[in-house]
Amino acid sequence: MTTRSIWPPYVLLLSALAWIFFADVLTLGLDTHDAETFRDHERIAAEWTYFFSPDKAQASGRPVAEAVKFLYFLACGNDPTAFHFLSVAFHLLCSLLLARLALQCGASPELSWLGGLLFLVNIAHFQVVHYISALDYALALSLGLGALSIFISYLQSRNPLHLGAYYILVLSAVFAHLSMVMLLPFSLCLHWQKEVRIESMFRRLAPLALLLSLAFFAQLALASRETSTWNALEHYPDTSPVILVLGSLRVFLWLVSRLLTTAYWLPLPVYTMQDWELYLGGLVCVGLALGVRRKNPWALWTLLGLIPFAFLTETTLLDMPVGPSRYLYLASAGSSVLLAWALLQLSARLGAAGRYVGAVALCIVLLFSYQALKRVEGFAYYTSGRHHIAADHIEKGTELLRRAIAQGGDAIPLRDAYLRLCMALLYLDHDSRAMATEALMPFPDDLMLGGIAAVLDGEDPRTRDRGYQWLQSAQNQATGSGLGDIFKQHLSAVYVNLGKGYLRREDFTRAIDALQWARKLAPERAQIATTLSSAYTALAKAQRKRGEVFEEALKSALEIDAQNTEALRLVEEYIDYGVGS
Repeated sequence: MTTRSIWPPYVLLLSALAWIFFADVLTLGLDTHDAETFRDHERIAAEWTYFFSPDKAQASGRPVAEAVKFLYFLACGNDPTAFHFLSVAFHLLCSLLLARLALQCGASPELSWLGGLLFLVNIAHFQVVHYISALDYALALSLGLGALSIFISYLQSRNPLHLGAYYILVLSAVFAHLSMVMLLPFSLCLHWQKEVRIESMFRRLAPLALLLSLAFFAQLALASRETSTWNALEHYPDTSPVILVLGSLRVFLWLVSRLLTTAYWLPLPVYTMQDWELYLGGLVCVGLALGVRRKNPWALWTLLGLIPFAFLTETTLLDMPVGPSRYLYLASAGSSVLLAWALLQLSARLGAAGRYVGAVALCIVLLFSYQALKRVEGFAYYTSGRHHIAADHIEKGTELLRRAIAQGGDAIPLRDAYLRLCMALLYLDHDSRAMATEALMPFPDDLMLGGIAAVLDGEDPRTRDRGYQWLQSAQNQATGSGLGDIFKQHLSAVYVNLGKGYLRREDFTRAIDALQWARKLAPERAQIATTLSSAYTALAKAQRKRGEVFEEALKSALEIDAQNTEALRLVEEYIDYGVGS
């Protein structure tokens, strides 16, 4: 069979694998930035000039990516399923373009096709496929791979139209994501391999370097100050150069190691840095350097794909609940081809049996990758659940957190997921005690989770004494370890959520009792007093409706919050006394 005839079945194979691996992505919800992007779409549709406004909720400084998402919104609306489908489609396109580019760069058909397949199922960059707001990376990479493919055609044909198309695609890729400036040095490498004359190389690519420099400053001007790029730039002046260099080196080594440690398996938590990863990253860098010395373009690609992200601060990366996943997307295109090469080398060294061993090894990699992917999908449910709870969509948020715990297990920040879920269930009163008990099984000594269970014990007359005794003991333990104030604040938040839950169920007496405990633990929090005053007001309205005496409850509401407008309205209508009486 000819190489051309293999492409149709190859496309069908990758499409089938994309469906098998990523079909569940279509059911994922929205994350914080996704919701902000959707709100921007609606405002731009109402007033097109808002597209250029720096006040957009998602002023990313990536106009090409923003324009593509907005045009897709015009076609499909703000449909999360449709946007998740777009993310998967771009990822599939990148895998196909990578295979084609590898073939153009001189790789064998087997290596090219295997490299594209391994990139498709690589889980190191899972965040790009799972999060709508991260599809910028896949869009930028698809434009970049297309640009390089055209550039290679130009080197073969010298057709100026190809060079012009290359310029346009490179600039589009950079305006989809700034990290794609790495296309310029990679293009220089390809040009150097094809032609030794330095003068012609600089004559063709120097104008592009100038345009990319202007694009860099344009993106900074367009981007919100809340972006990770601006956070890093604002951090630089206050940090010594030595610390900056060492920090960048640590970040770079960590990212390099993740290309191997989280490629098709998940042996460690992806959101924390292990010290040994830095040493592994150093060893991998040595291997990549040797590959660059031997003129392996994919070793160079891997290194170039990580360099833009090495300038982010360690704090920025370590604060990410899902780790640096999206920053690995560009580099993992190169590392996937290198891993494919290693797999083919292993197969070749085993002689006649090597083909069968290679096939079995590939099946094992696919199986491990699929299992790991299902676990990291739990991150999408986890962060989406956090977003929905923060947006006061409590029912939806708790449903997503339950799915995160069930699917992600210890691959996600399990303690935090349990803690957020238990706090939300206090408001809903949906098996909150059972969930607190479940949470304590993997974390039996956790004071925060134990505090939730003890507070719930205190609500039941049969276990009240046990709950109060545990709280007293835990408070003494927390104080002894310097965490006394933090533990008090936590307990206050527990009682607030519990009180709001009682209010929601119109159990006003128990709501007032819980909120009084919250106020006692954190008297400086004005919001607790406001909520407690509202609870007294609600009790007064209920008492009045039943024909009972309600003046005492109303007086308590105003003593706590003299500006309670609802209570003041009731005073004016039904009670003949002043606020201070």
